Amino acid sequence: MRGVFQLDSDDRITRLESSGEKGDRFTRVLARPPWSDEVITAGTVETIVHNDMTVQLVARNQHSDLLEVFPSIRFAVLVADLGRRPIQLMRLEGDRYRRVDTALARADIAFIVDAPWFGEPPAETRCGPFLMTRDGQLTAFELQNPRAGLPDLLNAVTPFATDRFRTIYVWRETAGFVSRRSGATLS
Repeated sequence: MRGVFQLDSDDRITRLESSGEKGDRFTRVLARPPWSDEVITAGTVETIVHNDMTVQLVARNQHSDLLEVFPSIRFAVLVADLGRRPIQLMRLEGDRYRRVDTALARADIAFIVDAPWFGEPPAETRCGPFLMTRDGQLTAFELQNPRAGLPDLLNAVTPFATDRFRTIYVWRETAGFVSRRSGATLS
């Protein structure tokens, strides 16, 4: 809650960045994007810790949470201000990270999952399935041959994709596995 620290090889702790004022402290979420040696931090202060241990401030006083890191299109998805603002993407542009708003609020989306074989992450929303572009835009995604009586996926939790089978599995607490998507078909 007091900032971002580095543990040196001699067991010394060095402060890299402070959380700010006493009232601005918020527990951090850390993630290492697979496309770089950097670390994304979310919380009251969103930063990028570069591999040379310099810190880039991206946003302050956002009270954000990191939803997911998407290696296939090299961005992270953040929810700021406890879900009241649009979902935001944090992406690398040149040598700096910046945030981009999407058209979705946290309550509008059931899940976003990284499925590299689609080229963009599929997202299940209140309006149906979409693909999310690198710019945070949504493009229509049509399911072919959907199983009759498919349950409402907005209540789904814990989706995961398997590259080997090109399949997205979605778990619902009451119904178990409810869908399997191969290629562009839901069976």
